[in-house]
Parts: sequence; structure tokens; C-alpha cells
Amino acid sequence: MNYGLIFFALLSGVILPAYALLTAKKTQTYLQDNPQLLVQTYKSILVMQWGMCLPVLIILGLQEAGFISTGLHFLTNPLSVLGLIAATFTGYHLVRLLPYPEKRLIKAKKRLKEVMYIVPKNEQEYKWSVLLSITAGICEEILFRGLFYEFLLAYITPVYAILLVNIMFGLGHAGTRFKNMIQTMGLGLLWSVTYYFTDSLWAPILMHILVDFYSLRLGYRVNQYDRQLAEKADRQPEVVQHY
Repeated sequence: MNYGLIFFALLSGVILPAYALLTAKKTQTYLQDNPQLLVQTYKSILVMQWGMCLPVLIILGLQEAGFISTGLHFLTNPLSVLGLIAATFTGYHLVRLLPYPEKRLIKAKKRLKEVMYIVPKNEQEYKWSVLLSITAGICEEILFRGLFYEFLLAYITPVYAILLVNIMFGLGHAGTRFKNMIQTMGLGLLWSVTYYFTDSLWAPILMHILVDFYSLRLGYRVNQYDRQLAEKADRQPEVVQHY
């Protein structure tokens, strides 16, 4: 692994997760106090992740077996790439068509209460969250389960590498608070095991995108539900008591 890839492996797998952990509370407070800046935050994450991922793809593409060593050999097969695009497009529409009954929204509100500050509240934010889901699914899988995992294999066994990758992956989501961070680690382990047995990031990328599609859509629907309840309460006439 050349120095450029080592730099991005350490940046994405160690430095940024540590930074996310140290600034998690500050970020939460900032967005809770300034909810109108959520789209700007989404955009910043998009720029940051692609800013790391694109150079990595370029460096890997210039190496003879770069894509193969990081589970990206499917990128050289147009049918595999088209299949991933088609599956992502289909998944997006299926998530939009899913029913979200009131009972599910009430349960989701309790479960997601710690992360509601980062889920979309209006249509503009939701559209950007879709782009964020696709970006995270592609870039985080390449950087964590592809690049960082490959870097660790030079020093430790696959089992320990998988565990360490997903611990750091979970820490990178420290802003979602402890419970959700643990769930993120669990999902990451599933995606790592999938990569280990398939030797390809195709399925982990798709699963990651679909999970983010669903989570952010569910949060968006919870916010819509809350807004509808507030509007309904505002429309109810005040009860005037006569004495």
C-alpha cells in the first residue's frame, strides 16, 4: 500500500472517527440551536466524504490490482455497476412507497429521539438526505471496509481487523449517541462479514445505502407526523368556559 493510501486509511479510519467522538456533543447542540443549517451540514459531509473517496479511487485505479485488493473489482464490470444503480433506484422508490402507520411512527419517535436533530424535516432536506445516503453508502464502505480494512490486514488477522474497522466506524457516528452508535457497529459487522465472504463491496454498498434510505425516510415521516399533529391542534377551537 503506497503512502497516499496509507494517509487516507488513517485519516478516514482513525483521525475522523476520533474527531467525531470529541465533537459529537458540540455538533448536536449546534444543530439543535440552528436547525436551519441542516442542509448546509449535509453538504459539508458530502464534500468531505467525496473529497477523501475520489482521490482513493484515482490512486487505486492507477495501480494494477488496486480495485481487486479493496473489493472494488465490480467497477470494471459495466453490468455490475448498472445493477448497483438499478438496485439503488428501486430501493429508493420502495422505501418511499412503504406504509408508515401511526403506531410505527409513534414507536420510531421514541427510538429515534436522540437523532431527530439530524433527520430531514422538509422536502428540501429530505432530497439532500437521499444524496447523503448514497454518498455514505459508497464512500464509507470504500474507506472503512475497503481501504482501512486492507491497511489493517498488514498488521493483524482478519477477525481483529473486522472488529477494529467497525469500532472506528461506530465512533465515526458518535453524533447519533451511544445506543445508535452500537447499532451502527452491529450493521457494520454485518457488512464486513458480507464483504469477507463475497470478496466484493457491491452488496455492502447497496445494503448501506438502503439502510440509510429507510432510516432517514422514517425520521422524515416522524417529523411530518409531528407537524400534522401540531397543525391539527392549532385548528381546534378554544373551549371557552362560562361561569
